Amino acid sequence: MISITSERNSVQIDTIEETKVNQKINRNQEADTLQAENIHIANETINENNSQNENTSQNQTIFINKYIYPEFEGYAGHRYLVSIIRKIAPAAHKRTWEIADGFQAPGQECYVSVSRIMEEAGLGERKIYLDLRAMERRGWLTQRRVRKDFMNQEGMIVTRAVTTKDFTGLYHAAHDYHLWRTSREYLAPERENLLFILQDKALMRRLIKFENYRRLMVCAKPGRKSQEEEDYYEEQLAKAEERGTDVQELNQYSNTLTNPDSLYRKVITEENLTDKIGPNLSTAGRESDVAPTTIRKTQTEEEIQPETRDSLVTEETSFSKSKPPPGPEEKSAAAAKRVNGYTEEELKQDIGKRGAAAAGIPAEHHHKLNGGLDQKEEQEQQQRTAQSEPAPRPRREIPAQLVQEITQFAQQYDSAHLVTSDVTRAAKIYFTAAQTLEYFQDTLFWAFFDEAMEAAKKLRGCEHTNAKGRVNRMPYFFTCLENAFVFSLEELIYLRSDEPLSTEIEVWDMIDHLRKTYQQQQQSGQTQLDYRSWLEQILNQQEHRKQPKSHKNITAKDYERALL
Repeated sequence: MISITSERNSVQIDTIEETKVNQKINRNQEADTLQAENIHIANETINENNSQNENTSQNQTIFINKYIYPEFEGYAGHRYLVSIIRKIAPAAHKRTWEIADGFQAPGQECYVSVSRIMEEAGLGERKIYLDLRAMERRGWLTQRRVRKDFMNQEGMIVTRAVTTKDFTGLYHAAHDYHLWRTSREYLAPERENLLFILQDKALMRRLIKFENYRRLMVCAKPGRKSQEEEDYYEEQLAKAEERGTDVQELNQYSNTLTNPDSLYRKVITEENLTDKIGPNLSTAGRESDVAPTTIRKTQTEEEIQPETRDSLVTEETSFSKSKPPPGPEEKSAAAAKRVNGYTEEELKQDIGKRGAAAAGIPAEHHHKLNGGLDQKEEQEQQQRTAQSEPAPRPRREIPAQLVQEITQFAQQYDSAHLVTSDVTRAAKIYFTAAQTLEYFQDTLFWAFFDEAMEAAKKLRGCEHTNAKGRVNRMPYFFTCLENAFVFSLEELIYLRSDEPLSTEIEVWDMIDHLRKTYQQQQQSGQTQLDYRSWLEQILNQQEHRKQPKSHKNITAKDYERALL
């Protein structure tokens, strides 16, 4: 009995151990199943589907279309979807969607993190958040915070909080664009069709969701603004009437003013002479409104010296007394001054002018005989000089935040006397980007600004130093900031000039000027370079480089070809 009992116990023990082993194997299989369901990696899902397809006896293939609509199914459908999103969404939104979509398996949710998108895109965290927020505003993205189960390396199931990203709204917009393109009412996104679109409010509301149509309806036509032209013949008749008026009033014998309509000249006549106009040609109202200002320091009555007071009193008393009748010499000098144009000081100091005055030669003729110019010629020379001197050009107003941020950052690394030039360079980048980028906003500029600043702070082995011998990170900062906006070669030439600070010339004027200049030089044989090499030569001259540098930036023509 004892032996039988021991055998029975041994059998029971073996059975229990086998049961435990089987339960452990089942747990491992369940954990593997959970891991395959929760970890949404496309490659593993594809391999799993392939293995299932191989084991299926009926040779049936099961596909899951995560893009919802049948026209986007399969590899060709995915290519078609990408081509549509390239048209209806900005480039930044398309890039963010493609990266996030690469981490989503069919039939599963997309919960890729922002940090992972940053690594793939090579951009800053702020930029990715801005893109996601913009897609939410358009109704293309829905984000939701959920808790999901994951399996760690030890085989344990852990629960973590993730943010799911649902792009169903984007797929609805792409499907709507597909229906619009295949409909009979389709109008191509061209400015020639803009009139038909703007007449139909329902059609405007539908097409405003697509980026290529939104640009046409919202943004102005790129390039130089067209001026309102008057009737050609009326304009020519007005010029002819002005010419006829000049001929009728022509008088070759009178030495009149050459520019009587000047804004800064006021002619006093008996008609407009009133009691309100003083000897300095300023009205009484203007003198009362404007306080007297001067660069010199004014003296009060207590600070005036006694000698000056006595001289003033003497002058006042002498002016009030009756003067004796002038003698013969004073009469002749006064006559010379009044008739011939000589002053008393000139007659006292210059013997030649005294002889000319005695001979009856006017001062103007005497001045011209000695190699000078007469009054009319002097006026013409003054006018030519005033016209040759360029007037101060109107400048753009630099934002106060830009001045403050650049000043604070430049004071840490650059020399003190170069901080002003750093502000100017940053302002040029700001104004150039505002003109070239169709979707430019201050938030975009500051996002690139923060990325360039962080990159400059992390730079190792910087060769530039400031006046104090410390590391100067400003050159690398500006290089990163310019590269972020991906300027063309023409835009870089515009950026290196002083034109971005002026309101008269825009970047499109510079591009037209460069193209015309290149064609003229090529036709005249002044250059044998192609257009790109010619632009790089000008850019190297602007940057004062001893050795030419090859730039990776493309030309504006390449941008235009890409848009087409």
